[in-house]
Amino acid sequence: MNLPRTPAALRLIRAAAFFGLLGLNLPGPALAEAPSPGLAAPSVSANADRLAPDEALRELRDLIHAGKYTEASQLNSALLAAHPHDQRLTRTRALLDKALTASSLTAAPAASRPSDVVAGRAESRLTVPEQASYQALLALARQAKQATTIAEQKTLLRQFMNESRALADRYMDLALLWEMRAAAAMVLDDIKAGAEAGKQLMLLGESAGNDANLPGLLALLKNKGWLDDHFVSLAMVADQYNPGRNHTTMLPNGVPLAFIWINAGNFTQGSPPTETGRSFNEGPQMAVTISNGFWLGQTPVTQTQYKALLGHSPRYYQEAGPEVPVNHMEWEEAAAYCRLLTAREREAGRLPAGYAYRLPTEAEWEYACRAGTTGPRYAEDLDAIAWHSGNNRSGVYHPVGEKQPNAWGLHDMFGGGWEWCLDQYGPYSGEPLTDPQGPSVGKGHLYRGTYPYEDPANCRAARRNWSDHSFAYSGFRVVIGAVRVE
Repeated sequence: MNLPRTPAALRLIRAAAFFGLLGLNLPGPALAEAPSPGLAAPSVSANADRLAPDEALRELRDLIHAGKYTEASQLNSALLAAHPHDQRLTRTRALLDKALTASSLTAAPAASRPSDVVAGRAESRLTVPEQASYQALLALARQAKQATTIAEQKTLLRQFMNESRALADRYMDLALLWEMRAAAAMVLDDIKAGAEAGKQLMLLGESAGNDANLPGLLALLKNKGWLDDHFVSLAMVADQYNPGRNHTTMLPNGVPLAFIWINAGNFTQGSPPTETGRSFNEGPQMAVTISNGFWLGQTPVTQTQYKALLGHSPRYYQEAGPEVPVNHMEWEEAAAYCRLLTAREREAGRLPAGYAYRLPTEAEWEYACRAGTTGPRYAEDLDAIAWHSGNNRSGVYHPVGEKQPNAWGLHDMFGGGWEWCLDQYGPYSGEPLTDPQGPSVGKGHLYRGTYPYEDPANCRAARRNWSDHSFAYSGFRVVIGAVRVE
């Protein structure tokens, strides 16, 4: 078979997608990123009923091998919808996205680009210094296209986006520049820039005639949701980390992860000896100062939110629906989710310096749970705020957010599953503390909250447990706050 001529980086991506279907890791530069160990292809013998049929995979391989990435992407999406647990398809989807984006960065020759008639009108108005800047930008984009690693390519594309801003704003009809900004935004996962470029390209669409690049670019932007005004409005809020205001982080595929801003303050951690149901390890009580505000997940992380970032979700309790909390989570799995989210937001240039996505400390969790209250729980009517053995005899999970939140807007602090904390377990000192984080070594990590069939007496803000392994009901919620040592 004669393969179409493509840049080396694109050929590498195509090869990675091809070999990815076989469950193999392709050695080479970072453009052909291997899947993480946690997303290894499942055993065919053990999960044959969960995998896409071989005939369909052969068809998909043939499309990739022929360079027909759009058709391959459509087929892969259909197969993934039918076989969501086939991690070969998940990996291939990511690699096909890169291939489509790399194709978009490969401009057709000037003579075959009718949209350059439109661009030409803009180019004719460029001053001599602007012409020099324009040519330098095109050269920078070509240099990024030829980069051999993802890190190098993204560095060059960020430079391109910064340096092309002024010229793009002045000449809104400079079609080639806007196409390159759209492609660069997709590589950088810059939703706002991609949506802006997509909107401008749609306006240029009629004038662009039969430009071969434009339909593919717009189709890819649409597939990402970047041409949807509602999605983009959420994304614009998500790019802002404003202390004092709630925040939404947009996960892949437009899945929101909502956070509530928690102001700094003081509270008494633990429970008094007279509290009903109290355990020995809830005292002596301590005066605790939380010196910095932070964002805390409005709900526990759900199956949908976990899958959006990692490409799969825990297989347990999936029958309860995609909006129930994740469960059976090991502490390390929860911490890894946070680290991956931190890396993603830092790479996109969105996360402020000194902040990270992480698990809450035990003190942060209890402080946020109490929401200024001092009793056993943040509301007297337990049925209104939590699932427990008295109102959930089956013990099944329910979608998050169905119960009333506390005064600070947090849902399911009880009844949404046990939630891992950052700390190792240790006894309370009884001394006043500022931003405590527990001992560096302990019996296991702490978890807070209650599971959906918990005894009502245990639904208390001060209740604490620890473990060195997961439980059926162990999940987590995420903090955006000051970097802490794990």
